[in-house]
Amino acid sequence: MQVNDHVNVRAFWGGRVEPIQTQARMVWDCWQRLAARGGFLSSPWISLNIKPAGQDKVGSFETLLDHMSQACAKEGPYYGFCQDVDSEVPQPSCYASLNTDLSLPKIYGGRFSNSAILTLEQIHRSATNDGLPLAWLLSMSVALVRDFVDIWRPDFVDMNTTSLISQFPIRPGRPSIGFVTWLAPWVVEARKLPRTPIRQEYLGGTLIGIKLDAKDPVGEAAKLARKIYAADILKPLPTVQPPWGEAPSR
Repeated sequence: MQVNDHVNVRAFWGGRVEPIQTQARMVWDCWQRLAARGGFLSSPWISLNIKPAGQDKVGSFETLLDHMSQACAKEGPYYGFCQDVDSEVPQPSCYASLNTDLSLPKIYGGRFSNSAILTLEQIHRSATNDGLPLAWLLSMSVALVRDFVDIWRPDFVDMNTTSLISQFPIRPGRPSIGFVTWLAPWVVEARKLPRTPIRQEYLGGTLIGIKLDAKDPVGEAAKLARKIYAADILKPLPTVQPPWGEAPSR
């Protein structure tokens, strides 16, 4: 199964401030876990923070830390990276990008403060036979979401597509539901979540998801999201994230 769409793995969390070394380590660990999945996810990365973009390959943690330190000094904790697919032979048909907002102290104007968004897309969108291998990505979706929980310590993580997200109005400050979603205990009471084909307790939160071999995974995920949104059980992300593993005071 292939889709001509973006697939996103997204982690969001309330205000949390960390040193630049911690930020860089999270980004580096994310790349290592992606590479372990194989396929185009193992392609090397370049930094988009240093100009001219596209000439700054990141081959070590020390290089990454240097690039992020320079970027943070100029513009704050906002970082962009993209896989260096041009140097790959043969060139893969898909690639990943990673955009992060890190170490913002609180939520502003109802926006999520901190985020790490992995976007997976095809290189040549006009190619009739190319597309994102959705079945392959879904087969590892639980592992990818768990990786993002491990690395970013967020308030929620979802694996989504652009076409799925666009079906629902923006819900300021609240979690969204995708093919697979992890929710911290302070944004939902696990007992209030509906029964789902995938349901696991993980690092104190709850991981839920659709049947991953469904014939219409976008349709099934939309049904699940609609059911949860209608139940109005998702709480806003805390302005400042509580210590990991502790529920925030209200």
